[in-house]
Amino acid sequence: MNFFNLFDKSQAQTPALHSTPAHANATHELETRIDRVCRAVGIDPAQVEARAGDSSPLPPEILEEVRNGRKIQAIKLYRDWSGTGLKEAKDAIDAIDAGGLPPGSPRLAILEAKLDAVLTKLESGR
Repeated sequence: MNFFNLFDKSQAQTPALHSTPAHANATHELETRIDRVCRAVGIDPAQVEARAGDSSPLPPEILEEVRNGRKIQAIKLYRDWSGTGLKEAKDAIDAIDAGGLPPGSPRLAILEAKLDAVLTKLESGR
């Protein structure tokens, strides 16, 4: 397999989850592809994840509220969980609803750490 095949969605080894919305699958697929890139250049994604800190996902109650279209309730739960203000919580829920990760989320920090590790390795030529 060459390096560019790592970015080919058709080769992603992500199981199809019928009970999960498409945008959640897209986020999981992106995480899976980044892990594949890490392994291809000799980086253990689990080690990077452990160094990146808290890897806990959002509480399932928040995701359930978003899935069911109850964004106001999701915003309330997100504020309680994260300690953020109303605007930050609304922006985070909007990002989750659009299939992304909220700014400053632990999962986003982990993805950024993995990409930084890969870039560092590629730039150093090792």
